[in-house]
Amino acid sequence: MIEKIMSTIENAKESYHRLILLVGENTEHDSLAREISQGINAEIINVNLALSKHLLSQTVRQRKLYLSKSMNEILPGNRSILLDRIEILFDVELGQDPLRLLESLSRNQTVVAFWNGQVKNNKLIYAEQGHKEYRTYDTQDLSIIEINNDKVAI
Repeated sequence: MIEKIMSTIENAKESYHRLILLVGENTEHDSLAREISQGINAEIINVNLALSKHLLSQTVRQRKLYLSKSMNEILPGNRSILLDRIEILFDVELGQDPLRLLESLSRNQTVVAFWNGQVKNNKLIYAEQGHKEYRTYDTQDLSIIEINNDKVAI
């Protein structure tokens, strides 16, 4: 499994957006994250924790305006990164498009992100339909690896 993931990450280096989404619903992936992190020499960033700390002192309006800048400040620069626990990006109060934000972050560095959701009928899905954080995207032009309890589908 890890070989397929590492191969996809290596191939993404030639893409305009160097974003790889590891998609699965409620998967326990801490050991997988550590293995990927070591394989690509990347720091694991808990986005919920890091971004919450960064935005805590800002007003709701400032959070919306400066989220992208805050994310860039959290990231370690021009090297590969592994983003875990990204649910805060879907908070409707932040008024962001999480996928577009991740894509913009991946223009200058390889970004591997765990996406708590599913792929169904060529759609990348976050949350259940009707939920306020529900998002759906076409999978075309996205680098997606489905992970579900040690099973991988590319």
